[in-house]
Amino acid sequence: MNNSPNINSGWNRDGRFNRMSFIGWNTFYGLMLTLVMLVIVIMMPNTMNALMAYAENPILQGFALGFNILLLIPLMIFSARRLHDFNMSGWFALLQLIPLLNIIIFIAIILIPGTATANQYGEPRESKTWEVVLAFLFLGLFFLILVNLLFTLKYFF
Repeated sequence: MNNSPNINSGWNRDGRFNRMSFIGWNTFYGLMLTLVMLVIVIMMPNTMNALMAYAENPILQGFALGFNILLLIPLMIFSARRLHDFNMSGWFALLQLIPLLNIIIFIAIILIPGTATANQYGEPRESKTWEVVLAFLFLGLFFLILVNLLFTLKYFF
């Protein structure tokens, strides 16, 4: 029985992600969270109404903060693996918790190419087909939203 971690799994912080894998896994995680939230809202609408009614409750706020921190863990793992691809420590992913700096870091993570050969974090990882499909789906939707935003903004200025 092999108990060694599979570094090819996206949920493992070890290893590397190229750009397509990074975008694909982030898209997958976003879709997964969206589906879970839709199920919760559809199946338990009264619960959502109660949560909104008691939003000022400090116990509920503490629970929500803890839950959101848990939801950030996979995103930090994906960013750490992407940073590994251009031979940087995954600890730099924590800088994404700083407002405004997170935007710059995210853009840099997307734009900086990875090292083409092996580095201290391992061999380059090939993107799986589903990762590429989700990455192109995300990029296509992002482009459509950007175009829509540009055409909509002309009405405000």
